[in-house]
Amino acid sequence: MNRLHSFFRFCRVVGLCFLFSCTQSSSDKLSDLVDDSAQYHKIVALYNPEKAQKQQHQLDSLFRALQKKKGFNGTVLITQYNKVIYRGAFGYADFSKKDTLTTHNSFQLASVSKQFTAMAVMMLQEAGKLNYEDEVQRFFPDFPYKGITIRHLLTHRSGLPNYTYFTEKYWPDRKAFISNEEVVRLMTEHKPAIYYPPG
Repeated sequence: MNRLHSFFRFCRVVGLCFLFSCTQSSSDKLSDLVDDSAQYHKIVALYNPEKAQKQQHQLDSLFRALQKKKGFNGTVLITQYNKVIYRGAFGYADFSKKDTLTTHNSFQLASVSKQFTAMAVMMLQEAGKLNYEDEVQRFFPDFPYKGITIRHLLTHRSGLPNYTYFTEKYWPDRKAFISNEEVVRLMTEHKPAIYYPPG
């Protein structure tokens, strides 16, 4: 139940940030800029340092209150018109050691990175560098699972085992982050069973 409350708290914070970032006067409508070839420069020109400073103070008050009242723990980066208007860190990077969290701490992004990976793959496909039907072995020749395509990976139909489960046996330091390269290496070396055939 505590995780559910934490999830809803996180959703509220993200929602507040989204709503806050979407408020703009009618003269600031980005939709007016869509067909302009100098769109980037017009967006940057909308940036108002005085307004951003006021927003920065409001955001800082919001996140400090969330930390104090609700135990918010995390880092925040908010941009507007291609400028950083708020950056902050709250809580601990390591609760057991009481290491203070900073804006320079690394996080495992996990599923948050899926949309960026999918977009990068689509751009590579559009550029003719790969095809959705290419098998993983084209890029990782030693990969031990035959018949798994890029499309299977993108649509979560590869049948590959969940790396967070099988790596527990093979990854010595459970507190250390595991890289994608290490996951592929462990799959190649240990060949954990797939959950189901790809497709």
